Amino acid sequence: MTTVLRKVGERELHAISLVTEAADTPLPPFMGREATPSTSDLRNAIIAGRVWVLAVPGRIDGYLLAYARAREFVVEAMVVDRKAANQGVGDRLLTGAEFLARQQRCQRILLNITTRIEQVLSRNRHAGYAPLRDQAEREGLRDYWVKALKAH
Repeated sequence: MTTVLRKVGERELHAISLVTEAADTPLPPFMGREATPSTSDLRNAIIAGRVWVLAVPGRIDGYLLAYARAREFVVEAMVVDRKAANQGVGDRLLTGAEFLARQQRCQRILLNITTRIEQVLSRNRHAGYAPLRDQAEREGLRDYWVKALKAH
């Protein structure tokens, strides 16, 4: 079964803000700033079509801040509500991100990983992701993990 993600609409801004506040871990630097995204930042990301949630009616347990750039799909943030932790939400979001990346013919996916929670890092390794090293450090992408995508 395919995990389906949908873009968030502006009417869901409040719900996304609540998930952000209830996140398990602090968010990574957002749009060049060190702070967690403000309501206006999230509104702008929603308008730009960069906020994705699981297509489960009536629930938002987490979201992705993600977009396609050239031949890569960039996941700037994966946010899971603390109340939904350990329920597979992160796994489903990641599977959905890979599906979106393939739909957009991206050759690789980049994840911005700022958490040091071993369970999350282990999940990413198991899913085929590896930390970027030399290239990442030259480009200032210290916290990115990468996975090459095979065409399906």
